[in-house]
Amino acid sequence: MPDLTISLVIPVYNAEKDIDHLFQSLVNQTHPLDEIILVDNNSRDRSLEKCNKFKSDNPDRNIIVLTETKKGPSAVRNAGLRKATSGILALTDADCMLDKDWCKNVLERFEKDILYDILGGIAAGTEIFGKEQTFESYTEEFCYYYWTKNRQSKAAYPMNRVDDFFSSAAFTVATYNVAMKRHVFEKTSGFDETLLNQEDTDWWMRCCQHGFKSLVGIPEIRVCHRNRKELRSLYRQYYNYGEGLPLLLKKFFRGRFLITFRSQKIMELHIFTGLMEINPHTLLLFLILFHILFFPPAWIFIYFLALFSVRSFLIYSYIRNFTRPGIKKVLAFVFIMEARQTAWSVAAFRGMFKYGAFYLI
Repeated sequence: MPDLTISLVIPVYNAEKDIDHLFQSLVNQTHPLDEIILVDNNSRDRSLEKCNKFKSDNPDRNIIVLTETKKGPSAVRNAGLRKATSGILALTDADCMLDKDWCKNVLERFEKDILYDILGGIAAGTEIFGKEQTFESYTEEFCYYYWTKNRQSKAAYPMNRVDDFFSSAAFTVATYNVAMKRHVFEKTSGFDETLLNQEDTDWWMRCCQHGFKSLVGIPEIRVCHRNRKELRSLYRQYYNYGEGLPLLLKKFFRGRFLITFRSQKIMELHIFTGLMEINPHTLLLFLILFHILFFPPAWIFIYFLALFSVRSFLIYSYIRNFTRPGIKKVLAFVFIMEARQTAWSVAAFRGMFKYGAFYLI
């Protein structure tokens, strides 16, 4: 009989504004968590104080508060996972709120789908937009539509091979909503503490190499994740993603010619060559670098104008299914999309030279 006790590990860093919502969702679980482990990573606000208060206010619950001085999400998660004692080890973030049936649904899924070692749920952004339409509210609303409406699957799907990273399904296991059997952590030794970004994708790919089976996009395993309100934080997030990707490709796909066929997402724009999917911004950077003499500046302007126009049409066509967007909102969304995509492309371009791994995906 499998051990269906569950430990939830939560990294905490400067989370005093959000963590009370998380605490309330933990207390409201229809099936109580067997162990709650809060790991503070040198927070400069009142996060650690709030964690200790949450523990003292709930003496009947098994709550452990740790501090990890080594910087980075990998070290924090590993510290909590090493302390955990349950058969099922789960992760979420301090700015998330768990659905009231989250724990119950995780355990029921593991009992039902016994062949799977890792379960990944979905994230739904909070649909709370400012009445005054500032650029920050546009960014928050964009994140809501992009992550919740565009990426949220209606049925779970398996991702068991490293190559599934390029599948049309959408994305790999996300550490803000994942649960694993204990032997997965023991076999992989957790997260790579030398990585400061893409550490979750690196962990998932190593899980695949060990033969562990993942089921992701499970609708009933749901958390509510706070949307980003500042364009700067969104830009930084995707810059980090982009810079770390070449290192992963070098590590897991060395010596391989990557061929991918990915279905088009409504709010994305991809160029298909028949052999390989090329990010349009990455393509432009290569053209500028290698063909500057044959690529007049006027064509750069025409390229961006065409890209902006197509992206505007795609976003308008998609958003009108949920609301009636004005031209101001559509243009704001396109600007945010371009900023996000450019951050990824510029960082990936830099990462290619930094790690010596070149790709066009």
